Amino acid sequence: MGHRLIVTSLTAALLVAGCAGGDDAGEQSTKEAPAVSEDSAGQAYDTAGLDARGADTTRDVIVETRLSIETPSIDRSVPLIEAAVRAESGVITFSEVGSTIDIGRSTGDGWATIVARIPPRNLDALIERLDRPDEIGEITGRSLRSEDVTEQLVELDVRIENQRESVTAIRRLMAEATDLTDLVLLEGELTRRQTDLEILLARQADLEGRVEMATVTIDVYSPGETPETDRDIVDGFVDGWRAFVGFVAGLAWLLAVISPFVAVSAAVAIVVILVARRRSR
Repeated sequence: MGHRLIVTSLTAALLVAGCAGGDDAGEQSTKEAPAVSEDSAGQAYDTAGLDARGADTTRDVIVETRLSIETPSIDRSVPLIEAAVRAESGVITFSEVGSTIDIGRSTGDGWATIVARIPPRNLDALIERLDRPDEIGEITGRSLRSEDVTEQLVELDVRIENQRESVTAIRRLMAEATDLTDLVLLEGELTRRQTDLEILLARQADLEGRVEMATVTIDVYSPGETPETDRDIVDGFVDGWRAFVGFVAGLAWLLAVISPFVAVSAAVAIVVILVARRRSR
């Protein structure tokens, strides 16, 4: 019984220590997080001395950029864009090509969305490759966003190390425990802590991957089409109003179509009721 009490006490102490360490790291990250400002073009830059692409290699910066390219030939431009990405050591993670067809004019306008990952140092070179109006198309829009995640990665390193130590401590207690109830409790605690450790490792890998490879989203469209951009609440209201007007118009059309049938049915019903009343008298 005494040994069981010791094991339970040690488990509770480890829980308290783990929570305290996480809170301290979170508080430190909050206090040390660098300020980020946004310019008039909607591009976010770190005010701690980083340039637009996060060229300061002493910091861990996530870079995301979006380009809009107007081209008269979607089918010709898309393979050239993908080849330019690969030439700059990039990979294509998403590619979608579509078209809208006007049957009355027998013409069609196309669009495409390409998402790529490339090393941040090759971003300028990629844009130079894409800025070829005669071959690929004309760059009509460009936005850039950077986020400094140095403190987040430092905090994750500390939390991961603490979590590994706690997992080791639980395993040590399990090796020393002799009571079946204590073993069951410790196994549950070990599973929970291993799961938390895996979540932290996955988050760390995601951030490191986004730092290592910048994300480039390329919207390609034909003349007369506009690339799909981020939509706001006003766009949602407009779409909702259009849907409402379309619903009302469709309902009115349906009522107009069935109104003759309703009128005839009502007249027949009135005649039947009158005849039935006369017979009943």
